[in-house]
Amino acid sequence: YCLGTRTFWMCESLTSTSWLSEGLGELEGYDAFGEGCFHGAGITSLDYAADSVTKVPAYCFAETKIKDGLGSIGNQTLTELGEYCFYGCDALESIEELNNSSVTRLPDYCFAGCTELTSIDGIQNIYSKIEIIDGKEVDNRSGAHIFEGCSKLEDISDLSSASQITDLPDYAFSGCTSLSQLSGLYNISSLGEYCFSGCSSLTDISGLHKEQIENDEPPTQITKIPKYCFSGCIGLKTLIGCWAIEIIEEGAFSNCTGLLSITGIGENIVIIGQNAFQNCTGLLYVSTIASTVPNIQ
Repeated sequence: YCLGTRTFWMCESLTSTSWLSEGLGELEGYDAFGEGCFHGAGITSLDYAADSVTKVPAYCFAETKIKDGLGSIGNQTLTELGEYCFYGCDALESIEELNNSSVTRLPDYCFAGCTELTSIDGIQNIYSKIEIIDGKEVDNRSGAHIFEGCSKLEDISDLSSASQITDLPDYAFSGCTSLSQLSGLYNISSLGEYCFSGCSSLTDISGLHKEQIENDEPPTQITKIPKYCFSGCIGLKTLIGCWAIEIIEEGAFSNCTGLLSITGIGENIVIIGQNAFQNCTGLLYVSTIASTVPNIQ
């Protein structure tokens, strides 16, 4: 049997899914769960027979009270998550079970607003790349806003175990106000627009520059800071680790009011976009080793 669209939408007193029987699963033309099936319900855990569930559709468990983790959803039969599927689950503390599934892509707003989430352990199978296919650039990144507003997220070092994530999408960690440093970026070659905007506790971006690991291939360096990538990161005091950067786009460090000095821009810099350092009211000192003056827009 299947559950239809918004079947238990806003059923705030419904706290358990353990009553779902082994008969739950896809039927021809239908997913086991409809879109928004439990949206806003009071369920606190995912405990059901999930062997034949392959997809969690859009908004399915959005704004529920799931707490301890993804429970039985962490199953190899699961291959797809829909947009906003766990959006606003403000009690969710872990997504570790996702490592046991066959999910390879996180859709738009998938875990946005999960304000109790403290790590991103669970992404080791996730794929996110911009690729060249038949001579054309194809955006195969995971969706935008995937962890936006996860205000207790302190650590993103699990990115280092996700070798198929090389390109972070737009707004990926925007508003993660507890994130204090960038780590685990060894595989990352590009950042999305607004990627770390509003990360007010971020004090160190030296992780942008990656050192070669002994007996390993030289890492691909991040060469562009995109639009508003670090806007509003008021905890930044100085910019170091930007030696490979060639382009700083519009508003990239705007409203970083705690920024005091810029000393880590190297000889590769060619373009600094408009409003790149707008409203950096504490900025006292700028230094670069570039041999020519970059194009300041």
